[in-house]
Amino acid sequence: MKIQTFFFILCSVFYFTKTFGQTTVTHLSATAEYLNPDQAALDSMPLNILRMEERAFTLQITLGNTQNVNKIVVALGSSDGSNDLFYKEFAYGVDGNFQDGTFYHSNGNNVSVGIGNYAGAITYYAEVYAIKENGTRTEGKRYSIQ
Repeated sequence: MKIQTFFFILCSVFYFTKTFGQTTVTHLSATAEYLNPDQAALDSMPLNILRMEERAFTLQITLGNTQNVNKIVVALGSSDGSNDLFYKEFAYGVDGNFQDGTFYHSNGNNVSVGIGNYAGAITYYAEVYAIKENGTRTEGKRYSIQ
């Protein structure tokens, strides 16, 4: 009986770790490059003018557990947790440059996503999570971009 109980506990821990223990999105970072190539001009701009300069946003995502991932969702907002500026569901593993000006490129578990150009704020808030084949949403990552 003790061996059966031990074996059951061991299998349960293994199942839980394989199913729930690995986070799908393990890392998120972002860059926002100013489209104005004159760094000296950017450095001398007051903050209220600088925020009106357009920046191109690219997110770097690392995926851990990709089992049953159907989509990668990317959102950009003007406040934490919002998606008022950008929201798109990218088909997992489908690389390409898309007509809406976005791109999705993957290399193993590393994904780079371009989401376009934005201006008007000093701080932007990005969020990335996955949607599984059964429609459930995984835990995601958030990142503030200044």
